[in-house]
Amino acid sequence: MPLSSQKARAIVDIRYARKSGDPDRLQDAQRDLAAVSISEYVTRVVAAAPPLTEDQRARIAAILRPSAKPVAR
Repeated sequence: MPLSSQKARAIVDIRYARKSGDPDRLQDAQRDLAAVSISEYVTRVVAAAPPLTEDQRARIAAILRPSAKPVAR
């Protein structure tokens, strides 16, 4: 699978951040790459999955909101 333009941009940003020696910039760039990677993965999984119930969606959403109380099964 070819790189998306967002992922390619995030990788370039990491390279520039490493060269700059700025640890905050590097951390931000790494966070951006992680967010793009997670987003692309979730998009692929959701597209391939059958429709979810409200309860299933709520449990998955709770995983993405770590400050939220866990949803009981």
